[in-house]
Amino acid sequence: MIHFTRLALCSAAALALADVGRAQATFFPFPQSGTFLNAVTPDGQWFAGADVLGGASFRYSVATGVEFFTSGSSGLPDIAIGGSPVAATLVDTNGNEVAGLWTPSGSTLLPPLTSQSGNSITSAYAANDDASVVVGLGWITAGKARAFKWTQATGTVDLGALGPMSSRANGVSGDGSVVTGWDEDPTGPRRPAYWDATGEHLLGVLGEAWGASQDGRVITGDENGNCFRWTAATGLVDLGKLRGSDPIFDIASGLAVSADGQTIVGSNGNTFFGTPPRAFVWRAGAGMTDLRELLLALGASGAAGYSLSSANCVSADGLTIGGSAGIFFTTNAFTAQLPPITTVYCTAQRNSLGCLPSISSFGTPSARTGAGFHVTASSVLAIVSGQLFYGTSGAVALPFQGGTLCVGGPLERTAVQTSGGSGACDGRFDFDFNKYVGKHSDAALIGGAKVWAQYWSRDNAAPGGSNLTDALEFTLWP
Repeated sequence: MIHFTRLALCSAAALALADVGRAQATFFPFPQSGTFLNAVTPDGQWFAGADVLGGASFRYSVATGVEFFTSGSSGLPDIAIGGSPVAATLVDTNGNEVAGLWTPSGSTLLPPLTSQSGNSITSAYAANDDASVVVGLGWITAGKARAFKWTQATGTVDLGALGPMSSRANGVSGDGSVVTGWDEDPTGPRRPAYWDATGEHLLGVLGEAWGASQDGRVITGDENGNCFRWTAATGLVDLGKLRGSDPIFDIASGLAVSADGQTIVGSNGNTFFGTPPRAFVWRAGAGMTDLRELLLALGASGAAGYSLSSANCVSADGLTIGGSAGIFFTTNAFTAQLPPITTVYCTAQRNSLGCLPSISSFGTPSARTGAGFHVTASSVLAIVSGQLFYGTSGAVALPFQGGTLCVGGPLERTAVQTSGGSGACDGRFDFDFNKYVGKHSDAALIGGAKVWAQYWSRDNAAPGGSNLTDALEFTLWP
């Protein structure tokens, strides 16, 4: 019989985690020391984690609190949409560790491969979105392990290895089509690998693959000490390490990736040599960012007293993160909520042809110089001049040249652009704000600064002779 206990969390903490819609980050450390979070459902509502000393795994949501249940010391727990089942390494009646599925009403042990090593038969490391696929490690001899993939239809399948050594599955895509992990080189080192319908594929010569996007088209992990992002189109792209890392001893590993592959979270450092482990977030346009620094810059002051060592999981939208944090020589699970990258507000002004221009963005706004955060105006008049207005004092709603100015002063204006397009309303402006930040003298453009922006363009036939889009609010990452 597997037992579990339920621990309710304080209402203030629950409110902090549920505070998703505000433009400020939140950070919540669990009161139970010796814990970490390993998995979060795509909607960010349910988490799975474990006691670092072994003997217990748990699931968590704001509504239910923490529910502990007996588990083995190997593997990593994962959780299905809706909070059940939890894929975890369980303990059978003989005291052996076996991969299985836990629910509040009972548990199911998955079939083994062919052998065991000590008291370990199989270990669960990940599950897909609905836990219809479970992956991990199983033993084929007392000294040799293999990556496995379980489904109800196939049972537990040995995914094999490319050589005579061991392999292990670390992760699986949300749709269950791609399994990530490692395969041992004949001389012993682990190599990042993935398995799909066509078989096994190596991604490098030293490291492990961990996270996969919902469709499996983006994979992350570590290769030769650096975090990587892989797609079939780009191959393995080296994302490097956090600033301030030891170039020799530190390892930066991507552990999880958002559904669209645009956000990667993980851990950077070395427990024994180099620098202490630090949780990080990677996004295009911002690069690798220390998660603690990011949370503090975005208003989550509660993170100040903690060292965030690892970000292990991220929701589908890339905004809800779980992992482990240290304080006073203990480890506590934590959840963090990032605000949306941008928020559109205000009402656009229709142009003289009746079209409604709009503002949008792509990438991540950053206080560091570099390409990546594009602010775009669409459905404007073709071949007219325009500028991006921006300010750091807040949002307003003031009459301006026949429209509504939605950015408070003092206003800054970018260089004049000419819209593209050839048709009546297919004009478009595009501006790379990250490139502008590094060259501009505005001292307010630092990490954590809020920016409000709006496009203005010439429209001689309109009241006031111009046109305004709706507006965009965003916060610069450090």
